[in-house]
Amino acid sequence: MTNYFLPNRIRFYQSANTDAKTIKDDFLVRINEFDVIMDDIRNQPMKGSVQHFLLLGRRGSGKSTLIKRIQVEIEEDAALAQKYIAINLAEEQANIFRLFDLMEEIATELEQKLEIEIKRPDINADAQGYTRDLFSIIHNTITSEGKKIVLLLDNIDRIFENIKDDAGILREILLNYDDLKIIGGSTRFTEHFWKYDMPFYEFFRVLELKPLTSAEIKSLLLRWSEKLNLPTLAEFVHTRSGQLEAVRILTDGMPRTLLFFVNVLLTSKQETGYEYLRQIMDYVTPQYQERLNNLAPAHRKIVLNLAFIWEAAGTGEIAAVTQMKNNVVSAQLKELVRLNIVEIVPTQNRNNLYRISERFFNLWLIFTQGSPRDKKRAKCLTIFLENFYDGDGLNTIALQHELQLEEYLLSSSKTDLLTKANAKSNYSEREHQLVNKTQEMKDIEKDILQETPQTMTSIIEDVGELIVKKQWGKAIKRAEELEPVNGIVDYLIGEVYRTKEENDSAIRFYQKAIVKGNTHALIRIAMMYYLEEKYEQSESFLLKAFHKGDAEASLGLGLLYSLQEKYEQSVKFLEKAIANGLEMGIRLLIWNYYTTGKNKERALELLPNDSEMTIMPAMKIGVKAWNGNIKEAIDETNQLIDKKDFNSLPEIFKQLLYHHQVNYVYSLFMSEQYGPELRERLEPLYYATALLLGRDENMTLRIPPEIQGTVSEILAKVKEKRKLYYGS
Repeated sequence: MTNYFLPNRIRFYQSANTDAKTIKDDFLVRINEFDVIMDDIRNQPMKGSVQHFLLLGRRGSGKSTLIKRIQVEIEEDAALAQKYIAINLAEEQANIFRLFDLMEEIATELEQKLEIEIKRPDINADAQGYTRDLFSIIHNTITSEGKKIVLLLDNIDRIFENIKDDAGILREILLNYDDLKIIGGSTRFTEHFWKYDMPFYEFFRVLELKPLTSAEIKSLLLRWSEKLNLPTLAEFVHTRSGQLEAVRILTDGMPRTLLFFVNVLLTSKQETGYEYLRQIMDYVTPQYQERLNNLAPAHRKIVLNLAFIWEAAGTGEIAAVTQMKNNVVSAQLKELVRLNIVEIVPTQNRNNLYRISERFFNLWLIFTQGSPRDKKRAKCLTIFLENFYDGDGLNTIALQHELQLEEYLLSSSKTDLLTKANAKSNYSEREHQLVNKTQEMKDIEKDILQETPQTMTSIIEDVGELIVKKQWGKAIKRAEELEPVNGIVDYLIGEVYRTKEENDSAIRFYQKAIVKGNTHALIRIAMMYYLEEKYEQSESFLLKAFHKGDAEASLGLGLLYSLQEKYEQSVKFLEKAIANGLEMGIRLLIWNYYTTGKNKERALELLPNDSEMTIMPAMKIGVKAWNGNIKEAIDETNQLIDKKDFNSLPEIFKQLLYHHQVNYVYSLFMSEQYGPELRERLEPLYYATALLLGRDENMTLRIPPEIQGTVSEILAKVKEKRKLYYGS
């Protein structure tokens, strides 16, 4: 295994060997399960009946850490330590073959913890008699100490498999004595726990350790960032939520794979969630490759093909792709289920479905063993999830890519400087307009540039070039060569400090510029406060700029109020922005009406022709479908599909589903020409569309579990939006 970059305190394996303080400090997930068990230990005295627990979770889900945390709590809580002895047989389980082996280990632990010697009974040919005699001695020992045992058994299913001949004796002990509570961990819910004729049927309360939620993973990363002084983790949480969620979903949301991800993040920053997944695969390859190699050839063939199918499949489908007979496949699947490699997905009839039980193993098989097409499918799904969880579709695209404040008013790019300083300047308005140094802004403000004195234009461009080169002192000196009129010099120096990310100094110079009559500096300060999420201060400065006659302030206010969902105020200022010829106001006003489900006719009226203004395809198609112009919406969608504009399609398909165009979207997914590509790229949307049609009664069962949550979110959003637009 590769050497880990992470500090040794954050362990990948063997949590049972971690010291008590570290276990307590770093125990940030599985809190609910811990509380349930500790509440039972504290408040339910072991008298008469005793509640036993089974922690059910996949490898790396945190079972061992939770068991260790329970041990630490019992040992370090004075009141609990007086009543209970916690015995954690994490390392000794390999020695347990018969029930008396388990009793021997318990006796040895008691000797160490109580500092006594326990005299063993004579060993005779009667193994079961020896087991009973040994437990009797254990019982008498702890009774004399006034204590009871909390027995912590990781991999309890293996122990039960080993002691199956003595299972009846263990059941007898647990029924007749109340001084032994078992808390066990298992990767599978074996027949020992659920089959009615087995000794431990309904003996254990099952607590399933499910994949970590987004909130839990963010909490973990932020905690590690703070405690270990790793700011990269906090930055990733705050700025790349889509990538984090895609990785969480596709790695099963298990704590151990999260550690692998963190190690990749700290050692090699990647651009996409897909690249992070590829790096994570390096860490699990030795483990998974061994698992694959240990399978019999027939098992390996079935596992590989089932992995490539990805969704749950029936025996017939598996037989077809493996070219094996149905009865042979059925027998092999039964054995793979026993080995916990494959799991059964029950249906309403006798023909059950099957899938790889550990989903990250399924993904690893695709990444490492799959064909180029299989790998492309995995990549497409990763990209879809990454974009989907970057925000709420249309909202995200509109606000972050079309209508972002810093793009249009602040110009956050370090090269996009000096958009326009004080369009309403009282001093030489035509002579002292500042222009953006980029060629794009020069084209936009070509007329202004032609009317600006060449010397002034040259100085402004020089300042911009020096800022880009990070020659801060020279930039300030060059700015000071301008005639100090109307705050222009202070404004430019403020730009230097803003780009240098010295915001306090930037604001100080902007304030000087404002005093000297430069109103655009008000917008600069407003936008800086906006980026810091100080919305009240941002609003205050935008209002000051607006009242001083700066037209761009109306657009800024319209967007700010829209982001705060103050739509009536937003509409008021956006209408003013439109009246002042600011085209962005049209886009945002359409977005406002569409988001709130109000005034659909006005939204349609505002839609420009492509020749007049570019507008998001999804927004345009959504507004047209909302107004009943279905043919136009479909025609535009078909044009985009013909152009293979796949970046726009996820949001467009959602808009069409919101407006009841399910059959049309489904026909695209099933079309001979585009269907395979669309299903590959938009897999969660395909499943959601199929479920809306309700044609396959087993469709819900077929969906890969890692994206079931995403599909459910899409369906919930469709329901929400239909209620918004149509009242039902």
